[in-house]
Amino acid sequence: MSATDTLVALFPSVPLRAEPNDRSEMVSQVLAGERIIVLENLDNNWIKLRCNLDEYEGYSDSRHFTNYEPFGEDSNVMNVTQALTLVGSDISVVYPAGTMITTSAGVVKIAGRTTDNFNKSSLFNPFTSISNTAMSFLGVPYLWGGRTFAGIDCSGLTQMSSRLYDLKPLPRDASDQAKVGHLIGWDDRQINDLAFFINNKDEVTHVAILLSPEEVIHASGSVRIDKLSSDGIIHSESGELTHKLHLIKRI
Repeated sequence: MSATDTLVALFPSVPLRAEPNDRSEMVSQVLAGERIIVLENLDNNWIKLRCNLDEYEGYSDSRHFTNYEPFGEDSNVMNVTQALTLVGSDISVVYPAGTMITTSAGVVKIAGRTTDNFNKSSLFNPFTSISNTAMSFLGVPYLWGGRTFAGIDCSGLTQMSSRLYDLKPLPRDASDQAKVGHLIGWDDRQINDLAFFINNKDEVTHVAILLSPEEVIHASGSVRIDKLSSDGIIHSESGELTHKLHLIKRI
C-alpha cells in the first residue's frame, strides 16, 4: 500500500496507538467498516493513519485493514446503532455499534465482506437525543481510547453518542470537542448540552453530557450518572467534587 491509500477496518475494533508498536498506549479505536487514509508506511507492517470520520491520527498495524472498494453507484453508507452478529460457516463475529455498513441492491458489505443474510431493520435503534443514546452505554467499563460497549472513555462516549444519534461527528478528544458548538451560560444549561472539565493546569481533560440541569452522564470508572454543580461533578455516592467545571457547550 502507498501513502494516501484509502483503507477500511476489517475487524470489530482496531487499536489506534500513540506510537508504532504494540506496547504503546491505545489512544482510540477504528471500528469495522470505518475508512482511514494512510499517511506513512513504517517498518514491521505499521502505518501512520488518519481516520476519515474525525481526522484523528495515530498508528496501527496495516494487517487490520483492507483496500476500500466502492460498492456501486446506488450504495448507501450507514452506521449500525446496536451490535451486529454476522454468522459464517465456521465462525460468528460480533461487530459493535458504530460499525459502518454499505448497502447496494439489497446486499450488504461489512468491513470488506459481503453478505445478504441478516435483517437490516434490526440494526437501528430510534434514539431521540444524544443523552438518550448515552444512556444505552450506562454501566459500560471505562477504557482509555475505547469507543464501544466493551469499554469507552469520556470523549468516546460523547463522540459515539453524537454519532449514533446521527449528528455531525464530534472530534475524538475532549479538548477538541470543547472547541465545537456554542458557549452556554450556567443559567441557560439544559439536557443534551456538553459540560467540559479541567485539571489543575487548566487543561480540558473530561467531558460529560447533561441529562438535566442537575445531572450528567459520563465515563469515569464506568459510564455513570452524577450530580452537576457550578463547581463541577459531584459524585452521587460520596458527595466528592471529582471534576472541575470549565464551560458548557451546545452542539
